[in-house]
Amino acid sequence: PLGLQAMIHILAARDKGLHMTSVGTLLNEPPTGLLYKKSTKLESIDDIRGKRIGYIGHLGKVLVEDIAKRAGIPLTEFETVGVGMNMSDAIARGVVDAGMGLTNFVRLEP
Repeated sequence: PLGLQAMIHILAARDKGLHMTSVGTLLNEPPTGLLYKKSTKLESIDDIRGKRIGYIGHLGKVLVEDIAKRAGIPLTEFETVGVGMNMSDAIARGVVDAGMGLTNFVRLEP
């Protein structure tokens, strides 16, 4: 069988012992980033301290936590919140202060 998946899913499958082969790439970098309203005023990754950070799916949570760890931010200094599949809605409604989402395709404010 042949499928189309993000590289992170290939790596996760390999980690679970599945034999997967990648034959090409669609994007050289994932189109994800930390989304937030201008009013949240996140200037650097350190500014997530005390904030609610949204994620989509288990791998989204792992990504947020890994970025924080690499920046030296203890996981106890911010809250991760699963928001289902609509990050922009969760940010707009104030469910989360920021979230890991698709940076190229979402507009939160005019």
